[in-house]
Amino acid sequence: MQKLELTRRTYQRQIPLILLSIVSFLMTVAYYLNIPALSDVKSGLSLWTVNITNIVYIYGVTTLLLYHINRVRRPDQRVPFRRSLIFILLFVFFGALGLLLPGGFADPDYSYTYTNLVGAVGIAFGAISALYAFPAVLRLMRRVRTIEGIVFVILSFVYSLRNITSWTASFPVFVDIATWLQLVPVAGAMRGAYIAAAVGLVIICIRAIIGREPGLAEAEEIKV
Repeated sequence: MQKLELTRRTYQRQIPLILLSIVSFLMTVAYYLNIPALSDVKSGLSLWTVNITNIVYIYGVTTLLLYHINRVRRPDQRVPFRRSLIFILLFVFFGALGLLLPGGFADPDYSYTYTNLVGAVGIAFGAISALYAFPAVLRLMRRVRTIEGIVFVILSFVYSLRNITSWTASFPVFVDIATWLQLVPVAGAMRGAYIAAAVGLVIICIRAIIGREPGLAEAEEIKV
């Protein structure tokens, strides 16, 4: 026999949804209507958003650091721990550098070191990933069977030509074509997608508040 029983996870999900809906409603009304009282509320909520974001950021960094420390302390033969060790050393290095410099983490020397070290690594990874992305695109093009897919592939290829300096130097018209694609059809499609996502999110929040949105967090099946 199975019994459907509500748990604390229901309230752990329901209360955040209610708070999110209230805050979103106040922020939206304050954006479109010039009401001084709502403007003050919007400023206060924005400050709370920054505080909560910082807390979540600290929690995420701490969790990630503890994960790599545990991998170094208890190495697994199946997973090399060298990456975790490199992560910890870089974390300590940049943390100590930001604390020791006179300007802290906003010091120009810190920005210079971070940009030239991490930026160079990012460029290297981007160059390496391009070698894997090209065959993946070729495999994807083989599976294109619809008119929409063919148009998407052609337009993506034309837009990508804008980033090739030698090609744009020989055919400058592709810069104008790619810019038009970005500002007209792509921008219109993105606005439509944003509107549809926003309307869908509002409907889901309303259904969740009134208890009509099903989900795994609403109940558990407990065997008796």
